[in-house]
Amino acid sequence: MVKRANIIKTNGWKMSMHLQYADAINEMTRAQRDHQKIIFPISLIDIICEISKKRHCARLNINSHQIYCFFDNYTNLRLKFTLTQIGIFSDTHGFFDESLIEHFSSCHEIWHIGDFGPIETFEHFVDGFHRKKLAPVFRGVFGNIDGYPIRSVFPEQLDFTCEGVSVLMQHIGGYPGRYAPGIKKSIADKKARLFLSGHSHILKIQFDNSLNCLHINPGAAGHHGWHTERTAVRLVIDGSDMRNCEVIELGKRGRLNH
Repeated sequence: MVKRANIIKTNGWKMSMHLQYADAINEMTRAQRDHQKIIFPISLIDIICEISKKRHCARLNINSHQIYCFFDNYTNLRLKFTLTQIGIFSDTHGFFDESLIEHFSSCHEIWHIGDFGPIETFEHFVDGFHRKKLAPVFRGVFGNIDGYPIRSVFPEQLDFTCEGVSVLMQHIGGYPGRYAPGIKKSIADKKARLFLSGHSHILKIQFDNSLNCLHINPGAAGHHGWHTERTAVRLVIDGSDMRNCEVIELGKRGRLNH
């Protein structure tokens, strides 16, 4: 499958690109980020361009990302994302609200903080994005109710860098002033600036001044549990800045059939 980038003309530039879809996504998700930059070998990209003598960059859209492109001695193409929009949810317990596909339709990444439930329901949820020709990057950690199929795909704890922000997530992680054992040390050791947890089914967005770290628990998006309102969160990471944090109300928790 090949994705064609939109053509945008910028000060004398003309650019037409083809990205091999699978290879490009893999490169994006591997540890090739240099802060906000991703470097693709020119062999990955079939590119035709007319280079302006005055400028060495252009702007285009690939897979809904707005990207700045730089050439380094015409050998490597550097791609710089302007920002990353993220959808965050947790504790679905086998119920994936279809409205989340619309709420997260502009998101480049989607993070699930554990207690997925059966993997088949998650796969159906992912297929919903593909049917709308959306291809966000999915990340997640397993929760205490998750069985082997989920645990074989997602780790218990995940740390990575999103643009210029170090991120740590673990399902049972607690919150500032009441972290789970070992979490405070992990945040400090990894210099995480964003820590995400679930499990409590309680929506919480709180900054820990002692660790210089933002904590987000998106609440529960499923029906199982003791919460009254089902919730999720959207967040924008722009370089080293986190902003536009939004709470999504998905409706009241319904009664489960036993």
